[in-house]
Amino acid sequence: MGIYGRITYEFACQRGRAFRESHLHSTLSEILSSQFDPRSHVTFTDDYVEAIQRRGHKNERGSKRKVDIVTRKWDERLLNNERVDSQISVCVEAKWSGSTHASGESILMDLARLSVVKRNNSEIQCFFVLAGPKDPMDQLIG
Repeated sequence: MGIYGRITYEFACQRGRAFRESHLHSTLSEILSSQFDPRSHVTFTDDYVEAIQRRGHKNERGSKRKVDIVTRKWDERLLNNERVDSQISVCVEAKWSGSTHASGESILMDLARLSVVKRNNSEIQCFFVLAGPKDPMDQLIG
């Protein structure tokens, strides 16, 4: 309901055509943040999750693997930019159907990441959100 309301609002303000995946992430982050007490939880976008990192490979260089949106239980270690998976309450991967990088392959990769997170800690709530314009959506899932 929140995503639909936000998109409707953006179109009413003549900004709907500019809505992109980054707007979706922002909207989802705001909705998710509103569901938790801000004194006990904090929500991050593009956040590092230990469970999905490559381990035991010869080449562990490069960017750390991230999840689109993560809500974590507040912990003093967050002040030092330390992340541990035991802090995680919710993980969300999201795709905007009109995006150039929304493909069947990228959706499967998102679902695989969420599966690994959930398998690592069954108490973490994991969600996948696919939103966007109807025509690209039909092409994507058609």
